[in-house]
Amino acid sequence: MNAITSIHTQIPRSFYSLPVCKPASGVKNKSENLGEFLTGNKIQNSPIEIRMLQDDFCRILCQTKPLSEKSAKTLDLAIRYEYHNNWIVDNLPSFSIGHTPNGAEGKRFGGGFPLGAYLQTAVQTKSKKAMRKKYKKISKDKNGIAYVYNHYKIVLEYHQPDKSVTGFRIVGFGVEPMSINHSFAGGYKWDGLDSEGIKVPLTTCDENKSKAERHHLSVGEIHADGQRVKKGETILYTYDVVWRPSATTWATRWDVYMHEADNGSKGLHWLSIGNSMFVVVFMGVFVAAILVRNLKNEISGYNALIIDDDLEDLNMDGEENAGWKLIHSDVFRPPTHQPMFFCVSVGSGMQILLTSLFTLVLACMGLLSPARRGSLVTCLMVLFMLSGIVAGYCSARLYKAFRGRAWQMCTIFTAALFPGIVFALFLFINTYTAFVHSSLSIPFLDVLIVTVMFCGVQIPLVFLGAFFGYKQGTVEFPTKTSTVARAIPEMPFYFNPIAIMCLTGLIPFSSSFLELSYVLEGVWSGEFYYIFGYLTIVSVVMMLVAIEACILAVYWQFVNENHRWWWYSFISGGSIGLYLFLYCISYFNYLQTSSMFLTYILYFGYSFLMCVGLFLAVGSVCAMSSLYFTMKIFGSIKVD
Repeated sequence: MNAITSIHTQIPRSFYSLPVCKPASGVKNKSENLGEFLTGNKIQNSPIEIRMLQDDFCRILCQTKPLSEKSAKTLDLAIRYEYHNNWIVDNLPSFSIGHTPNGAEGKRFGGGFPLGAYLQTAVQTKSKKAMRKKYKKISKDKNGIAYVYNHYKIVLEYHQPDKSVTGFRIVGFGVEPMSINHSFAGGYKWDGLDSEGIKVPLTTCDENKSKAERHHLSVGEIHADGQRVKKGETILYTYDVVWRPSATTWATRWDVYMHEADNGSKGLHWLSIGNSMFVVVFMGVFVAAILVRNLKNEISGYNALIIDDDLEDLNMDGEENAGWKLIHSDVFRPPTHQPMFFCVSVGSGMQILLTSLFTLVLACMGLLSPARRGSLVTCLMVLFMLSGIVAGYCSARLYKAFRGRAWQMCTIFTAALFPGIVFALFLFINTYTAFVHSSLSIPFLDVLIVTVMFCGVQIPLVFLGAFFGYKQGTVEFPTKTSTVARAIPEMPFYFNPIAIMCLTGLIPFSSSFLELSYVLEGVWSGEFYYIFGYLTIVSVVMMLVAIEACILAVYWQFVNENHRWWWYSFISGGSIGLYLFLYCISYFNYLQTSSMFLTYILYFGYSFLMCVGLFLAVGSVCAMSSLYFTMKIFGSIKVD
C-alpha cells in the first residue's frame, strides 16, 4: 500500500489514516531508497492475502467500527477531493479498471484507482470557469453523497516463461473498485470481531450468479446499493482475486505504463519537435544573415582603416567608427553590479545543466525506469553533488578573470546558492506537511542526516573544483580594458535592455512549450512520464534557440554601444524561466485545485524551484556562449 494521492490537493496521505482494514500483524513500513524517502513514498504492508493462481470471490477483509463524526468527515473529504489508492503487487502499481455503459472494459495505468465516488443529487450544467472552482468549494457542498469503494476486484495477469517448468510471473495488476452496501444472510449483524461472522454468507455476493454477474456492479445500482459515508455507518470491505493468463513477458510488463502517455499523443510530440526544429533553423538563418554578413564586412572595413597610413587624417566621428567597434576597450569590463554573484550564478547554472543532461542521457538509456521507484530523484541528487566540481571550477575561472580577491566567499556561495534555496523551501514545506499529518513529511532527524551527508560531498567537491580553477592561468581577453568606462548613449525605446531581455526568453519558450505541458502533466497529474527521448530532443533544440536569440540580442546592444552585456546575456537566456512560471500559473487552473493553503505552497513552491533551475541553467549557457561570441568578434579586429 502506497500513499493515497489527489491531483486536486497535491497532498499525499497515508492509506491507513482512513477508516480501512489494517494487517493483523500491524502496519509495517517497507525499507526505502533515497529517492522514495525524499518524495514521500510510504509503502506499507497490506491485510489482503493473495495466493498464486488461486481465485477468490467476495472474500471478507474486515468490518470497521461505526464511523465517528471525525472519521466519517475524513473519509468523505478524501472522496470529495478524488483521492486515489496506489496499491503495489510485485513492484507493479495498480491500474484502474472501469466499464463503459455498453459493458466494454477500460484501463487507466497512471494515478491508481479512486477511493470512492461523490455523486451530486442535482446535476447542473456549469461553465468551464465554474468547473475550475469546483474543488475550491467542494468541502462545503451539501448537495451530494459520498460513496466509498469497499469491494475490490483484483485482476492479476500471469505469464509462464517456460512451459516445461512449473513457475509463473506476475506481469499485470489491476483493480476494479465498487461500492456495495453489504448485508449478511438472515439479517445477521456482525460486530467485526467475532470470527464466526466471516463464515456467514453475504446476500450481496450470491454464489449462484454467473461469474460476470458476480464481478460487476452497474453504475445505476450505486444509489440504491452503494456504501454511503456517514456517521454511525459500518463499512464491510471485501475483495475478489481473478487470475488471467497473459502473453506479456516479464521484461515488457512495464511498457503499458510507460507508453500510455505516448500512445494517444505521439503526433503532438512530433509536432512539438517539428515546431522546435523550425524555430532553431529560422533563428540560425536569421543570425547567419545578420551577424555573419554584417560582421564580416564591418571587421574587414575596420581592419583596412587601421592599416591605412592616413588613419589619423580620417574623421573618427564618422560612420566607419560608429557602433560596436568603439566599445572594444570596455566590452570586457567586469559587471558593474555584483560581479561575484554573476560568477556564482554561472557556476550554479552549469552544475544544473550538467546534471540535467546526464540525467536525460541515463533516462534515454533506460536506466531510470519507473520500475526502479525513486531512481530518478536519487540520480538527480548524486549527479548534482558530483557536478559540484564543475560549478566550483567555472565560478573560480570567471571570478579570477574579473580580478576578484574574495575567492573563499565566492566558492562558498557557489556551493550554497541553489542547494540553499532548495533546502530552505523544502524545510518550510516539510514543517507544514508534518503539522497536517501528510505522508509527504519526513522526520526532522532524517532530514538532518541527509543534509549532513549532502554537505559532506557537495561542498568539498565545489572547493576542489575552485582549487583547480584558481590554479589555471587568468583568462586573456583579446582587448585591453580602459581605466574609465565609456558612457552609454541613449538607445531607442525598441532597444530597451529590459524589454529585450524579457522578449528574448519568449523565443526558446515558444519552441518547447508543447512538450512542457506533458512534463507538467507527469509531475502534477500522477501520470507516468517516460518519453525522455522527445524531451531530450526538445531540450537540446530549446538550448540552441536560446543561444542564438541571446547572441543576436547581445549584438544589438553592441551596435548601440552598450558594453554592459554580462548580466544582460545571462538574464536574456534565463528569462525562459519566467515564461515557464507564467505557464505553471495557467496550468494551475487546469488542475482544478482545492482552496487548501498547503496545495498552493506545494504547487507554486516546487514550480518556483523548477523555474529557478531553468533560469540558472539556460542563463549560464547563454552567458558563456555570448562570451565566446564576444571574444571572437573583438579578437578579429586590430586595435592599439
